[in-house]
Amino acid sequence: MPTIADYIADPNLLTANLDSFTDEQLVELSQQVIALRDTTKQQRQLELYEPASEESLAVHLSTATEQLIVGGNRSSKTETMMVEWAIQMTGVVPICLRDIYPREKLRTPIRSRIVCESLTNTWAPVIRPKLQWWQWSGAGQQGGRSGHWGWIPPEFLKKQAWDDSWLEKERVLRLMNGSTCQTMSYDQDVQDFSGSSMHMICHDEGPPANIYRENKMRILDVGGRLMIAMTPPDEESTSWKSAWIYDEIFEKRDSPDIDVFQLFTLKNRVLDRGMIDKVTAGLTANQLKVRLEGHFMHLSGRIYPLYTDRNATFCFTCQSAALVVEGTCVSCGGNNLAQFNHFIDPIESVYSFPTIMCLDPHPRKPHCMAWFAIAPSDDIYQVAELENGGEAEVTAQRVREIEQKLRLNVVRRLIDPNMAKSPAGVTNKRGRTVRDEFDAVGLRCDLADDNRETARARMTAYLKPDSRTRQPRFHIFNTCARSNYMLMRYVWDEWSTNASHNKDPKPMPAGKNDDFPALMQYMVNSNPSYANMSGHGRFISATKAVRKSAY
Repeated sequence: MPTIADYIADPNLLTANLDSFTDEQLVELSQQVIALRDTTKQQRQLELYEPASEESLAVHLSTATEQLIVGGNRSSKTETMMVEWAIQMTGVVPICLRDIYPREKLRTPIRSRIVCESLTNTWAPVIRPKLQWWQWSGAGQQGGRSGHWGWIPPEFLKKQAWDDSWLEKERVLRLMNGSTCQTMSYDQDVQDFSGSSMHMICHDEGPPANIYRENKMRILDVGGRLMIAMTPPDEESTSWKSAWIYDEIFEKRDSPDIDVFQLFTLKNRVLDRGMIDKVTAGLTANQLKVRLEGHFMHLSGRIYPLYTDRNATFCFTCQSAALVVEGTCVSCGGNNLAQFNHFIDPIESVYSFPTIMCLDPHPRKPHCMAWFAIAPSDDIYQVAELENGGEAEVTAQRVREIEQKLRLNVVRRLIDPNMAKSPAGVTNKRGRTVRDEFDAVGLRCDLADDNRETARARMTAYLKPDSRTRQPRFHIFNTCARSNYMLMRYVWDEWSTNASHNKDPKPMPAGKNDDFPALMQYMVNSNPSYANMSGHGRFISATKAVRKSAY
């Protein structure tokens, strides 16, 4: 009886003999078909690859120089990166991507590098098996839905054997098409990462900043690409090690050379939801955000965690930001949802609304100022910001320039009450205060209310989307980059690691990135309303007359 290989070579042979097959022959032929299917899947896994989620698909379509894949555990972040690496190493594009994959990324043979936390604990037991075509990675039966075979097809290995293509001494993989891959770890000296240029460098988990910078130099002359696939640390003691990635890559994701992708554990189509719930039971809310959504733990202590400069989804049932899967909130299963974003494009009509200017003077760093327009709906828009060092006269000139340029209708000014009463350091007049100095140049300010607890409650209410308008009541124009930067990093102060176990969390904000958030708090504590400001407001910067009323 001919084998299945004979029938593949000559399909007419099967048509001619099919009616004469016995039941035993049909069973044998079926078994050969199944065996061929399994062998083909094992050896052609890269061609049969399917992204685990829409976010994973977006990674493959990106042509950015730097790509950060941040996600929860088992969200397929490392898998997605290694498939992208395998495509560019071999030139084999999965069937599902052949019509949409950017062809400019294919330029085999390439020189590549994979960097991980440890060669013995990460590369050998975790990453290498994902590349070896005979190794099964995943749950359930081999060849099933919940896993995959290694991504490098056997014909790309010398004699179809890994050991013949892998140079252990150099830790380099050489493929038959000329592509090479060097494997390294973060515990090596940064000098070890210099050398030849690279077309592609993949980092498994967050690299130290100095190693990433050195790797970045390696791609310059060939126009290469860098990738990071990571879940941020979920321990406060180590979370700040990845803070540089947030600042230097995640926050710069609007750059044309940087793409950031957030992958979610709950959106991985091959995972069982019940098992996820069982494994994550007992984790804190912050740990869940890291483990399932890839949030950066070093910002988990944010004082205004609802504030976002990206499109997010608010669940009115949970009264919090929500992770949405298939149109429903993961936490409550409801669909009373709305998209929101506090950091928006300027709205021209807002500049004409009555406006409050808040001032936070500093003796040793630039004075901070912000302007807040109050809409007829009593919603608040921050329309401008300013950091300016120097004397009060210089600051006043900059203030007038901004207010004239934007045609702001300033009806009130507020100043930090503590600094306002401090002695002025630039005058010889006895009893002269900082507030007097600004009075003298026309910036006449009322003392702000600096009650933090009241301000925090009010700001939190303003940041929540309203159930009627479905939008927050506080927005910042995206021309106010410093305000956005600080508000995203405005966190509670922490005790030292040794003392944190014996004390309650500190009730005070950290003394960093607090300048513009403080101005926002002064503003909400003034209880602003459009009716009061438009009906009784007064423009108060037009006089340099000596203040006669009591302070």
